[in-house]
Parts: sequence; C-alpha cells; structure tokens
Amino acid sequence: MDKNIPISSILGSPRPFSWNFNFRRNLTDSEIEDLECLMHSLDCMNLSTSALDARSWSLLSSGLFTVKSFFTTLSQMPDSSPFFPTKFVWKSQVPFKVKAFVWLVAHKKLNTNDLLQLRRPHKALSPDICKLCMEQGESADHLFLHCSVTLGLWHRLFQLAKMDWVPPKSILDMMFINYKGFGKSKRGVILWQNASIALIWVVWRERNVRIFEDKARNSGNLWDSIHFLASFWAFCSAAYLLQELAGIIKLSAYSSFSLFECRKIITGSKSPDPGSEEYIGLDDNKYIGDLLAEFKAAKDRSKGEILHCKLIFKKKLFRESDESVADPMFVQLSYVQLQHDYILGNYPVGRDDAAQLSALQILIEIGFIGCPESCTDWTSLLERFLPRQIAITRAKRDWESDILSRYHLMEHLTKDDARQQFLRILRTLPYGNSVFFSVRKIDDPIGLLPGRIILGINKRGVHFFRPVPKEYLHSAELRDIMQFGSSNTAVFFKMRVAGVLHIFQFETKQGEEICVALQTHINDVMLRRYSKARSAASGSMNGDSSSNVKPPSVEVYEKRVQDLSKALEESQKNAIRVSSLDY
Repeated sequence: MDKNIPISSILGSPRPFSWNFNFRRNLTDSEIEDLECLMHSLDCMNLSTSALDARSWSLLSSGLFTVKSFFTTLSQMPDSSPFFPTKFVWKSQVPFKVKAFVWLVAHKKLNTNDLLQLRRPHKALSPDICKLCMEQGESADHLFLHCSVTLGLWHRLFQLAKMDWVPPKSILDMMFINYKGFGKSKRGVILWQNASIALIWVVWRERNVRIFEDKARNSGNLWDSIHFLASFWAFCSAAYLLQELAGIIKLSAYSSFSLFECRKIITGSKSPDPGSEEYIGLDDNKYIGDLLAEFKAAKDRSKGEILHCKLIFKKKLFRESDESVADPMFVQLSYVQLQHDYILGNYPVGRDDAAQLSALQILIEIGFIGCPESCTDWTSLLERFLPRQIAITRAKRDWESDILSRYHLMEHLTKDDARQQFLRILRTLPYGNSVFFSVRKIDDPIGLLPGRIILGINKRGVHFFRPVPKEYLHSAELRDIMQFGSSNTAVFFKMRVAGVLHIFQFETKQGEEICVALQTHINDVMLRRYSKARSAASGSMNGDSSSNVKPPSVEVYEKRVQDLSKALEESQKNAIRVSSLDY
C-alpha cells in the first residue's frame, strides 16, 4: 500500500465507513489481528470526506508531535515498567557497532529464519532449522538462549562465575536480569556485561559463517573467542585504560584524574594556540577503538586542513583535600598541570611572585648549581618558565638578575620542596588551583565580556579571563551563583553581579565538566560547614555538661550564619548609599 495516498481515496461509503485497503501481499495471522484492532479503533472516530487530510498530535494542544510528550505519556502509563535494557546495551564497554547489534537482538529485528519467513510468506525456507544445533526452528530466543550449543556456552559462563542458573523465557529477559556473576563492583559488572554481549556476538557470527561459508567451529573454539573479546573490550575502555595508566606510573590516588580528547583544526602554517583548546572528558564506557575510528574519520573529512587529535591524561579538578595527599606521583602530576596552566598565562601574578616561581621551576628542572648562568640552557630556561605577558613588563636583564638572586637563596631546598612551594604560591591566589575551560560568549547582559573567554573554576567560585592578551576580568563567588546548567553545546550561570541577578550563557562542548566541577566544590563547602557545625555543637555539649543549657543544633547555627550574612549585606548597602550621598 502506498503510504502517501490520502485517506479519502481509501474511504468508502459514509457511516458506517468502509475501507478499501489494497495490500500488496496476503497478511499473516498476527497482522490480521493487528488490522482488526486498527479497524475497531477507527470506528469511534469522526471523519469528514469534505475536509482536507491533516496530521494532528492529540497529546498537545498545538497538534504538533514532540518526543517529550510521547515519552511523558509512556512513563505515566499504569504499566510503566522498563521496556528496554538500557544499561545492559548502551552503558556497556563494547564497540558501538556491537551495541547496535545487541539493540537489534533485544528488539528481535535480526534476520533470523522466523522473521525471513514472515517477510516472504509465499517462499518456504529450506532448511529453516537452526544451523548450530540442527534440531529446531531458528528464532532470536532460540539462537541466543535455547539452542543446545548456545546453552552450553551460557552454562560455561555461569560455571566460571560459580552461579546456579535457570534459563529465562527470552533473550530480552536475560538482558533485564541483574546477574552479579563477577561481583557487585563496577569492574565485575562491566566484565559480566562484556562476557554476555561477547557470547551473543560470537554466536551470531558463527551462525553466519556456517550459512555463508559452510565452516564450523566447536564449542571450545567459540568459548576461546568469547573469553578473548570480553577481555579485549574491557581493557580497551576509558575506565580500564585510566586504571592501567595509573598502575604504570604508580599513581595510587587517581580518582580526580580522567582521560580527555582534544581536536583542533590548523589552517595553513599557523601553529595551534594551546590556550584555546577544548578538552572533552571521556565517558568511562567509551571504547577507545571507537575514539580512534572517530579521529581517523575526522581527519579524512578535513580537506586541506591539519587536524590535531590528542588523548590527554590529566586532573578533572583540584580539591582542597589534594593538599593532604602525599603520593609523590600525585604531587608531580599536579605540579606539571599547574605549571602548564601558569606558563599559558592562566595565573596572572605580580613580578615578585613571577620571579620566585621561575626560580623554583629552574631548581626543579636542573637542581641547585653554584653557577647556573654558565649552563648552556640558562637563557632558554628563563624564557621557558616565564609567561610571555609577564616577561614583557620588565627588561630581560632585570628579570635575569632577580631570578638568579632568588635561585641562589634556594641552596637548601630539594626538588620536592620546590614543587610544594610552587604549588603553595599558586594555591594562595584567588583563582589558584583552578581548572580552565575555553568558551565563547552567547549572552552577556552586562556587555563587558569579550567574545572568547577562559573560565577558571576552583573552590572559591568562577573566574573570567580574557585569552588574548591574558587578563583577569572578574570573579563570582560560589555564594553568588544561584543556578547553573549545561547542554551538549552550551553552559549557563545565573549569578549575582553587584547585587543584581544576571544570566550568562557560553558556547562550549565542556558544559558537563564545568557543571560537575562547580557542583563538586559546592558539595565540599557544604560538607565542610556541616562538619564545623557538628564539631561546634559537640564541643559546646562537652564544655557545658554541668549546666542545663542545651547546645545549639546545626539548623540554629546555619540560621545564625544566614542572619549575619544578611546583616552584613545590609550594612554594605547602607555604606554605599551614604558614600554616594556624601559624594
């Protein structure tokens, strides 16, 4: 039947209506039942042969279809149980094409013999039995679950996990059941998902090889393939690669580190500007093979341009708890990242701090030497460890003498001590220990921000920098940020500037990383306040145990802090009002 013909052409006589359907083939029994249900639902509809055909979506007053309205209606149905194993399929750490294949298996859309017979009812398949067991008809549930060959593979998997098992009714039920085959840990769940998906994938490939190539493997070879694929996929995901890298460099505290991808197009002979690069955090379930394929496809699409693709291992954010971590590799990597940001100019400092930081970096690089100016790399070290925008504020000879004098005073410092001192100086800055994001302005209600901006986020709030030339512009403390959120291409902040709420929007692909970093610092602040309140309450309880005065609760403490903050704001407003009157 032509899908584009109008309804009036197949509508017969007036009520009771008759429908003149002209199907291209005979309907199966199940399709006849569906047609009867359709005709029954059409009986209660009011149709007019004089009106033009038009599409209308009854779930919205506008008559326009939206996915949101459809999903909301489905979720509010009485039987709103999960109808698809989302976590098993899309959250698994396997290649994307394998995820798409498992999606077809779950929806029973593969070209198994039973579906092929339905699509061509006038042709008989010969033979129509399962090519693995050669005993029963082939369907998705039989091929991937009830076939004697497949069932033997499933039994072997459950024996490896030391679990008793009763096969469910369908392969979809198998995906829904939350088996704890290799433990409840994240690593165990991932391994079980990979092993189950590898089994389904290997069975399908074996079925195709037996049909089209007339070759067959025994159960032992199939099990070896399942074992290899499950292990290979697991160790090629971003989460496992992160663990392997941490193990290679002997980094024990790696929870604040992550993998990032970076792509940048370079036109002509222009070198890339490191300060404008965007680092997109990789999801833990990202398959590294898919990422490399995306890099290759992106390079193939870039005509006449140079595409730089990088995979970066670095910290997601700096937290206040990092100061108590004594792992030497953790300190080393924190120093490297902060040094990188400092040399890019993301930490504007004064001349004294710049000279001290340069001397510390030289000490870390070459150690202490009695006459460092005789070193062949002395000039290059001065240029390398001094940010460009700070270096131009002073004569080169003055910088050299200042840094050299400070270097001679560090005779008793070790390289580790110099690293700690370097980190300590940057930590004390208002924007110290920030993670930086390159964004573009979308909406600036004040009209003072440039088109391109560098955002720095730390435990104090959000900081705004001009990228070229590097310049500090403004800071918004955490208490001034009322709301924030992100999409795939943008991030917004609703924050207070000079006592007035404004909404700022910026274009970026790192919106999720920005919001996660900001929310993490807010949670740390709230946790620290709560701990202080609890300790103050317990201290007053111990000190006044002989009296009948009850210690204030946490809620009372928080209310007092809020009242004091409001009183402080009112006094500041009154002071500004008085000063403006005097002026």
